[in-house]
Amino acid sequence: MATFGYNTVGATISNISVGVIAGTLSVLPVEGVISSLSLYIVSNWTSGDKVKGGIYDSSGNYLNYETEEISTGLSLNSWNVFNFVSPPTLAAGSYYLVFWSDRLGGVNTMTIGADTGSSNQLFDTSGQTYPTWVNGLAHTSTSIKSIYATYTATSNIKSYNTNVKANIKSINTNVIANVKSLNTNP
Repeated sequence: MATFGYNTVGATISNISVGVIAGTLSVLPVEGVISSLSLYIVSNWTSGDKVKGGIYDSSGNYLNYETEEISTGLSLNSWNVFNFVSPPTLAAGSYYLVFWSDRLGGVNTMTIGADTGSSNQLFDTSGQTYPTWVNGLAHTSTSIKSIYATYTATSNIKSYNTNVKANIKSINTNVIANVKSLNTNP
């Protein structure tokens, strides 16, 4: 398995306020099956606050791929893994890896790891209603978030499947040859 995104614990922080979808622009180098998204949570998350991740295309359109929603068992000052219930297969290209929360408890922001990045990092400030994903998010932030995806390149899967099929074909050929031999030599 490999990763793409920002798998560095940011030296600064970024706050995800209620109604804000925050993420980072990332490049998937090859076609792959995405198994999970990971988020570095620094503080201001409490048990019961729902958090989930998703994937947007490079134009800010939601691709209908979301992770499991987690509301208990997340760790502060730590990477937290959110698995996809139905892992999507994505072509090589640029994607926004995003997270958001309903932040029901106490403080209305969740603090995550971040660093200063390039322009057009995703940060939608239009006050969305959790948990409904929206399209056309604003690309206004220069904060690169500590978010990355774990994936398996489909070329590895295709190569494995080809090898398995070749082995099965070889075994079938040998079995057929042995059966024919038994039938001709009673």
